[in-house]
Amino acid sequence: ISRLSSLKELYLYGNQLTSLPESIGRLTALTELGLGGNLLFALPESFKELNQLQYLALSYNKFMTFPAVITTLSNLTVLDLNNNKLAELPSGIGNLSALQELYIASNKLKTLPEEITRLAKLQTINLRDNSGLKLPATVSRFIDKL
Repeated sequence: ISRLSSLKELYLYGNQLTSLPESIGRLTALTELGLGGNLLFALPESFKELNQLQYLALSYNKFMTFPAVITTLSNLTVLDLNNNKLAELPSGIGNLSALQELYIASNKLKTLPEEITRLAKLQTINLRDNSGLKLPATVSRFIDKL
């Protein structure tokens, strides 16, 4: 896979993948990566090399913690983490300055970090089915503006 250095789009939906090879970081031209419907619970550290990535789909996987390496993807405009088991988002989510769409429905979120209010380009956020979700006042005001 690492020899496909010009690859711009890669879709691996529904393949029962439990991990990704470190060599995925060599696909530096990727702008879209679809990994939904697998059994992933972590991402390799080399993921930070995918700095051209704009669209990342990780829905229907097994993530219990937010992969911190995602917070380094400064060109990301769409992030789909629906239907995982996330209990929280890291404060580093505020680093995703290009993010326009965030899908985090059907997780186990209890709150959102205030740093989410730094996402000035955010247009869509889906928080459906996160029972017990309580938003700090600053986050509530931010979401009301979307």
